[in-house]
Amino acid sequence: MKIDPEKFPLQDLIKSVLDRAMALPEFQRDFVWKPGQIAELLRTVIRKWPAGSFLLMRLEGQTPPFELKSIEGAPKVETGSTKMVILDGQQRMTSLFQALTNRAEEVYYVEILKVLEAGDLDDDHLRFAKKSVFSRNYPTIKKMAEAGVIPVHMIWDDSKFDEWKAYLPEDSIRNQMLKLRQEKLPGLRAYDVPAVVLPGDVDFAAVAKIFETLNKTGTRLDTFDLMVARLFPKGFRLRDKWDEAKNKYPRLEAFRAEGIDVLRLIALREHLAGSTPKVKGVRQSDVLYLPAHVVTSNWEAAVEAFHRAIEFIETNIGAKYEGLVPSWTMALPLADAMWDPGANRAGWKEDLKRWAWITALGNFYAQGANTQAVADAKRLRAWYHDPAKQPESIESFRFDPATLIDVRRRNESVLRGLLCMLVSLDARDWLQADHRIRDEVAPLEIHHIFPEKYLESQKIEDTEALVNFCVILKTTNTSLRNDPPSEVLKRTEVNVSAIESHKISISPLRSNDWPEFKRERQRRLSATIRDFLKIPLIETSE
Repeated sequence: MKIDPEKFPLQDLIKSVLDRAMALPEFQRDFVWKPGQIAELLRTVIRKWPAGSFLLMRLEGQTPPFELKSIEGAPKVETGSTKMVILDGQQRMTSLFQALTNRAEEVYYVEILKVLEAGDLDDDHLRFAKKSVFSRNYPTIKKMAEAGVIPVHMIWDDSKFDEWKAYLPEDSIRNQMLKLRQEKLPGLRAYDVPAVVLPGDVDFAAVAKIFETLNKTGTRLDTFDLMVARLFPKGFRLRDKWDEAKNKYPRLEAFRAEGIDVLRLIALREHLAGSTPKVKGVRQSDVLYLPAHVVTSNWEAAVEAFHRAIEFIETNIGAKYEGLVPSWTMALPLADAMWDPGANRAGWKEDLKRWAWITALGNFYAQGANTQAVADAKRLRAWYHDPAKQPESIESFRFDPATLIDVRRRNESVLRGLLCMLVSLDARDWLQADHRIRDEVAPLEIHHIFPEKYLESQKIEDTEALVNFCVILKTTNTSLRNDPPSEVLKRTEVNVSAIESHKISISPLRSNDWPEFKRERQRRLSATIRDFLKIPLIETSE
C-alpha cells in the first residue's frame, strides 16, 4: 500500500468542510484543543512550517464503514455528500477551520503594525481573546485597523483583508500591508497540508501499522478508536463501556488508566491461549486482530482484573498515584495473574510484591516491554502453580548501587520502584511528619532534595541522579522546591526524623555537601534494598 503523502492546499480542505465533502467518523473523540494550542498551530501555519501529516480515507462513492459526523462548527454532513474522511488530524483541521472561518469561540488576531515595526512575526504578535472581549475592544473593522490588529480570518479572506486595509490611516502603510501579508504571513495565503490517503476499503490492521509510521503531531486517532469502530456494528459501545468502567472503579480514572490497556490484557490472554494465531502479544496492532466476541465476552472480567492490578500496585507496592507506577506494561502480567479473584495460594501476594519491586529496580521494562510482558505472564502463571518455579530473573537478580547515582532519564522505572519501596517502609512527609505517605490522600509529587537551580548555580550537572529524589506532599514540594537543604533545615516546621525516613543523612544537608550527600544516600538506599528484598548487591569500588 502506498503511504507517501499527497499535498492538499489548506484552502481546498476548508472548502471541502464547508461543502460537506469532508467529515469525521462518528467514533472520533470530541474536539479538545485549548486556545493556546490553536494559537501555536496558527503560528506554525503562518510561517509555513510543517504541522504534521493528516491521515485521510477517500470514499470514492463507497458507503463508509462507520457513521459520520461533521467537524465541530461546520455544516452538518448529508448522506452521500462526504468524499473524504479524516482519520488522523481532527484536532488540527478543526482548529484551522474554526479560526480561519471565524467559527471558534475565540478570535485569533495578529498585531500587524507591530509585525511591520519589528520586520518579522514574533510569537507574541499572534494573540487570542474571547469573542465578546474582542468585540468590546474592537467593535468595528475601523477600530481594528486604527489599533493595528486584524483577525486571522480577515487575513485569510481577500475581500475582508481589503476592507480592513481601507481603514488604515496612511497610504504608505496600506501599500506595505499587501507585501507584509505575502512575505511575513505567507501561510495565510497558501499552505499545503501533507496527507496519506487511504482507499475506503482499507483493512484496519493496515491502518494501525501506518499510524506507527506517521508523525505524532496533534491528538491522534489510536487503536482504541479503531476498536470502537469495529465493535460499533456489533452493538458493543466500547467507549461507553470504558466510561462505565471508570465510574464503577474510580481508581481507573484516578490513575489515568486507558481503555487500550484493558484491550491489551485481553490480547495477552488470547495470545497465551493460542486461540487467535494473529494475536502475537500485547502490541496495539495485536489488539486489532481480537475477534469481536472475544472482546465482548472478556471485557468485564478484564476491567476487573486490571483494576485489581492497580489496587495491588497502590496498596501493596506503594504507588500512591500514577506518577509512581513503574511501568503500565508491567501491569498487564500482574493483571493476568490476578484474573481470578478467588484464586490464591500461600505466599502468592508476597511473591507478586517481590516480582514487582525487582522488576522495577532491574529496569526490566525499559526496552522490549511488550515482549517482557508476555514472558512475565508465562513465568507468573508457572510460579503460581508451583512455588518452586520462581522466575530466574528474580532469583538471580543483584542490584547495582551505581544505578543510584545514574540519571533519572535512563532509569525512570528504577526511581519509581525505589520510591514505592520507601513509601512502603513508612516514609513520611517533611512537614506533615505525623502522616505516613502511604496513608495520604492528598496529591503527592517527586521532590528534588537538592534543587536543580541550586545545583546548576554551583556548576553541578548531575541534578537528575536517582539519589536526589524523594516523594512528598505536593504542597510541601511547592513550599520547599527552590530552597537548598541548609535553608530547608532552618525551618521550624521541617521534621528531621521525617527527612531521615527517606534514608537521607542529615549531616551533608546542613552544609549543602552534594558529593557527601550522594555517597551517603547511595549507601543507605543500597543497604535498604539489600535488606528489604534480601538480595545481594553488585560490589562496586570507590
